Amino acid sequence: MPIKFLEGKKSFILITVLLLITLLLYFLVGRGTAFILMSFFTFITAGHILIKVIDQKYNNKYIHLLKIASRSFLLITGILAVYILTRVSLSQFSCEEIPENMEVDYLIVLGSGLKNGDELSEMLENRLIKALEVLEEYPNLTVIVSGGQGEDELISEAEAMANYLIENGISEAQIILENESRSTRENLFNSVEKIDRMSGQTPMILVSSDFHLFRAKMIAEHLDLQPTGVCSSTDLILKGNYMIREIPAVVNDWWRF
Repeated sequence: MPIKFLEGKKSFILITVLLLITLLLYFLVGRGTAFILMSFFTFITAGHILIKVIDQKYNNKYIHLLKIASRSFLLITGILAVYILTRVSLSQFSCEEIPENMEVDYLIVLGSGLKNGDELSEMLENRLIKALEVLEEYPNLTVIVSGGQGEDELISEAEAMANYLIENGISEAQIILENESRSTRENLFNSVEKIDRMSGQTPMILVSSDFHLFRAKMIAEHLDLQPTGVCSSTDLILKGNYMIREIPAVVNDWWRF
């Protein structure tokens, strides 16, 4: 069956537009989440169109099966993305509820990037403000601040977080630094090593950003913690980007269990 010129032209225009958007993202934000996701989408779309064109030209049963497989992959990927976004979104509506008279010894605050090498980012400061609110209600908690030192940072995130808490009246003796981690998974794995616990699950309060709490609690529960999630707010414009980033991040962390 001959390929219609108009259909081929539309496919070429679509792939060209996607490539231009991908390149624009690269120059604007570098190899960030948006660029990686756009590259993935462009690659999958181009592959699907290529399979469709080959199927039309050669009408081979194996190519036809490959086309069906590619459509199925796109459908499953779409359903999975919607499911994860739904779970990430719903977790934000109940993340600030702390049971009354809760018996808990630990508060874990997850790190985020620093700006200018040693200053708190707005996101990280919001997490610490929320942690201080928790400490007003539970002043005797042991606080684990978790975050390593990035290549462009002068100090570790944990050290910057501890300094902020101390400046706001929290005793240095009450704070434990976990300053080796580079990811959420490492944040929690390394923090668990700091906890002197008996066998069984350990109740604790976990503070992170609203979009991030679903994945953080998922990992914590895998480590036999009983996390009560408390979330800090995120700028609405930034939240959309971070929530999209959570899709591959949730899949990656779940797959590694």
